[in-house]
Formats: sequence, C-alpha cells, structure tokens
Amino acid sequence: RFFADAGADVTAVDISPAMLNAARALRNHPAIQWREGSMTDPPAGTWDLILCLGNSLALLRRRAEVLQFFTECAKRLTPGGALLIQLLNGAGTQWREPRTREVQATLGGRNIVMRKHWTFLRSGDDCLEVRLSVERFEKGADCAADRMDTLLNLWYPAYLQSCGTQAELVLEHQWGGMREEPYDAAESTDCVMLWRQTPSKNLATAP
Repeated sequence: RFFADAGADVTAVDISPAMLNAARALRNHPAIQWREGSMTDPPAGTWDLILCLGNSLALLRRRAEVLQFFTECAKRLTPGGALLIQLLNGAGTQWREPRTREVQATLGGRNIVMRKHWTFLRSGDDCLEVRLSVERFEKGADCAADRMDTLLNLWYPAYLQSCGTQAELVLEHQWGGMREEPYDAAESTDCVMLWRQTPSKNLATAP
C-alpha cells in the first residue's frame, strides 16, 4: 500500500488465495493488482522493483528452489531494475541458541500477545535449519489461543550470492538490517541484499 500511495503500480503476489483476500480487505488500492503465484512460479509481467521480505525465502526447502527464485526474478526485472530481499542471517551465531521474542498488538479491539520461539535444528552446507513456533495469547490469559510451527531454512549469504550471480544479477549492497546497518556475518540479525539487473540485459519472454 505504501508504494501505491506514492503513485506506483503495484502487483501483490501470494501462493494462497485466502491470504490475498485478507490482504486485499486490509490494504486495497486502485493501483494494486492481486495475483496468485509463488516465489518459484511468479505471474507473468515485468517490474522495476521486486521485494521479497519477512523471511519469505526461508520457506523454500530446497537449494534448487532458491536458484529458481533468483532466475525467475531476473527474467521479470526491467533493465536496471532492483531486487530487494531480507531474511534472518543464517551465518549469525545467535540463531544457534534458543531465542524468544514477544510482540503486543491490538487487533479488532482485542489485546493480543504473539510469542515467537526459534529453536536450532542443524547446520547444513548452505543454510541453518531452525523451527519457528508462534503462540497467540489473549492478553492476561495463561494458555495460548493457538500455536503454529514452521520450519525455516536460513540460507547463508554466501549461497544467496552464488544463486544471484548464476542468475546474472549484480549485488549492489548488503546490509545487516532494513535501516542499512553494516553487515557483520557473526553478529547481524538480518541479511538484506539489493540486487540489480544489468541495464543492457534483454528481458526474457515471461510465460
């Protein structure tokens, strides 16, 4: 919605029709198109900017899917266009220890507490595997109203760099957070990368 309010034409993509409907109900705008698709099979079209934030890449389970993501983005970026990705920094030492974070919010007039637990599972060649457990509480309640467990692959920045390079994108910046904090492999919580399509790149014909 931020980009639409600023005058951009926006395409919002999700694999789940239910999530698209929920997002449309909250953030609808005449300049937003709501399209069904995935990170490895996005809808046809070309864009000046592609955003993949909020640890979406960590939901990809196989190495080939990560490379396919970069390849599909490269096909759909206009010459000189940018790809911005953000996920938790798999190279960071903090994700090898249990972590808990609590967030409070007001939804529909109700006070909600979201408690997130990260549990280290194993360190692979290209990613760190962790389990994210999210519990939702009504404020003041002793028992969680519901709980969701998700397996995340925190892909190492070195592997992401390899995939982006294979897709013939150029890594322009790498930060340790969305405020452009310097990236530190061991200490940064996040890994944020800004990739650029070469200005002379010929666009592939989108399916």
